[in-house]
Amino acid sequence: MSRLFSALLLLLLFPVCALALGPRIEVTTTDVDFGTVLQGDKVEQVFTFRNAGDEPLVIDRVKSSCGCTAALVAEREIPPGGTGEVRATFDSTRFHG
Repeated sequence: MSRLFSALLLLLLFPVCALALGPRIEVTTTDVDFGTVLQGDKVEQVFTFRNAGDEPLVIDRVKSSCGCTAALVAEREIPPGGTGEVRATFDSTRFHG
């Protein structure tokens, strides 16, 4: 009887455990078109994201793909259901054409 109860308890708890998502990031804007940018201009874009999970989302680092772009995160820890921002700045000083 004890084994049956334990098995039933595990079966009942399994769906609850399966629903635990942990932190999960959802990004709304992934592409940006800055249009015409003149050499020497700096343009900026703010990317907003949401923690759609059920645990805090911790941002350890934000990395850009080249030295011409800097990315800064406003908050390092986003609570479940909370939103955060990454501010990206592109410096066109070293680009020609």
